[in-house]
Amino acid sequence: MVVLVIAVGVGAGVGHWWAMALPLVLGTIVAASLAAGGRSLADTPIAFIVLVATAAIGGGVFLRRRPPRTPTLP
Repeated sequence: MVVLVIAVGVGAGVGHWWAMALPLVLGTIVAASLAAGGRSLADTPIAFIVLVATAAIGGGVFLRRRPPRTPTLP
């Protein structure tokens, strides 16, 4: 639940679709550091957390709807 709240907040705060790459990058870094340390990745929920956070950031970006820019007349 905490991951969802934080991820939606980040998505709504940033408001750009490139923010969905953040969980993928962080998950890759964590998985690589665990593998380099000799720990097994089978007992960690990294893939689930990355998927949930990516979807939540996408939802946050979608919630932050920007009004369409209207052309101004001179």
